[in-house]
Amino acid sequence: MTRCMTRCLIGLLILLPLLTGSAHAGGGESRHSIVRCDPAQTASLKTKANHLTERLTLLRTEMPRYTLAFVRDRYVLPMGRKWVEDSEANRNYERYLRSMSRVISAMEKDAQNGLAIECTSAITDQRCREGETLAYVLFILNVPIKKLYICSGFFSQSEERQLSSLMHELSHLSASTQDLGLSWMEGARSNINPAPTDAYHIEQFATGDIGQELRRQIWFWNWPKPPKRPSP
Repeated sequence: MTRCMTRCLIGLLILLPLLTGSAHAGGGESRHSIVRCDPAQTASLKTKANHLTERLTLLRTEMPRYTLAFVRDRYVLPMGRKWVEDSEANRNYERYLRSMSRVISAMEKDAQNGLAIECTSAITDQRCREGETLAYVLFILNVPIKKLYICSGFFSQSEERQLSSLMHELSHLSASTQDLGLSWMEGARSNINPAPTDAYHIEQFATGDIGQELRRQIWFWNWPKPPKRPSP
């Protein structure tokens, strides 16, 4: 074993507890480990973490409803969108559903096992970027550490935005999503394949109305209307 390999192995052994998380499974609110937060922040985060867990379970059970046949019969054909059997668009949607199912299930599993959350200050933590960053997840060797870091600016958001931020960061933690900012939505050139890797899509999908988010961000772009025929 080379010296480099030895150092890497030792480093991974040291990081293993961080990568696997310090929270433990169990019932009730005690499954979440929340540190360095004041009592009001702790109570608020416990409530949101439990709400987040319930929401992810609902998503996992609701998603199988939105099959390719469902979209064809309820949206594409009634709305006069372009439908071609065995098309790339149809295959892309089925891949999207499989990928989203894996992401949501991974997030739900981590939330059920218990989230490790640590409050930090925009004054002392440079990663909070003087209040610009509201929460974050650290990555080591491209692997997310199983802990959500909450900056002080997080608590100045509305309750709805706080939950959205937690969903966003949990997608990083559980599925190594990226901050693509919905850049894959480019009008006629839109490509839904990166959507399950985009933390912004996961955030909006997980906190909004499932059908409406699918319609707005996926179906609309994946099945465009056929071009208009020229007038005779």
